[in-house]
Amino acid sequence: LWEAGVCSVKHHLKRCIGAHTLTYEEMNTLLCRIEACLNSRPIAATSDCLDDYRALTPDHFLIGD
Repeated sequence: LWEAGVCSVKHHLKRCIGAHTLTYEEMNTLLCRIEACLNSRPIAATSDCLDDYRALTPDHFLIGD
């Protein structure tokens, strides 16, 4: 699970940065955006109802929503 997260971050970094050089602020912003993207990905459905489109995400564990 940990390796998959690292692989996902590396993938997004390589895809966004390419051959560019970023400043500290740009790199920090990019990492925060990647973190938000990965923490909002769905893990599982929250109910068995087909009309309920909400999903359990890592954010639910981090912020308790």
